Amino acid sequence: MRSGAVVRTLALATAFAAFSGSALAAVRTDRPAIAFVPLDDRPVTYQLPIMLGEIAGQPLRTPPRAAIGNYLTPGDPDAILRWLRDDDADGVSALVASSDMLAYGGLVAARIPGVPVERAMQRLRDLADVRSARAIPYVGVFGTIMRLAPTGVPRLGLATSYYAAGQTVDDLQAYANLPDPPATDAERARATHLRALIGEPTLDAYLHTRARNLDVDQWALQLAAEGGFDRIVIGQDDAGTVGLHLRDLAALRAFAGRWLSPERASIEPGADELGMILTGAALAHTAHLVPRIRVRYSRPGA
Repeated sequence: MRSGAVVRTLALATAFAAFSGSALAAVRTDRPAIAFVPLDDRPVTYQLPIMLGEIAGQPLRTPPRAAIGNYLTPGDPDAILRWLRDDDADGVSALVASSDMLAYGGLVAARIPGVPVERAMQRLRDLADVRSARAIPYVGVFGTIMRLAPTGVPRLGLATSYYAAGQTVDDLQAYANLPDPPATDAERARATHLRALIGEPTLDAYLHTRARNLDVDQWALQLAAEGGFDRIVIGQDDAGTVGLHLRDLAALRAFAGRWLSPERASIEPGADELGMILTGAALAHTAHLVPRIRVRYSRPGA
């Protein structure tokens, strides 16, 4: 996660805690918990949202630790869905969930082939069904648009059979960063050269994964439009101003703009901080608070 994103996330959390003041400062053990499904097990995605709940006096209830996975070992979406159906997740005031964790097993797992699109979509449908079965008052879902580079791993240990590792990751990133489609002879020649270095099977797997994730993100937006989720945020994971992701962004923005209001759906930068942001939104919703935020930039170009 970039340092700027960390600063922004911590600033948002601090601002929320300061804003809430006496309304949330007193810790109440009788306050209903919020069920929280993290993006993965890193501190910024797992621990900080829990700490934000502690600041607000509203506990976060998370899935069993083993179901969240770790790095190249994906989480267990089906175990998490069983947990959500359990009595342990009953009576919560809100649910905040990562669609990447529930569809694929986390952020790293979302960048690799393996989970069929139909299975990923069914899991998100199951999440929407949990909402109605449990009569959960507020459900916020956050997902990501796949970043341009696969997860950078050496071909060692768990990554020995990884579909893209070592130099192939750099070559895929270079290919994905080209204009889509390449606009000049030099760009077209560069694309041809990179395709040869990567190999068609690996490139096809990468492009298929991107296409699958786009379909699943659109499905999540559709479920929100149908009332399965109250709020959905889809963040663009690491990417620049040029590349394969621009088509994905355009398609998702068009879909969201047609079927959902800006208050219910947004497509924006970010990935790791989205769990914190939607946890803050759930806390504000359950406390009937509407934060007022003012942005000050450190320099005109910011």
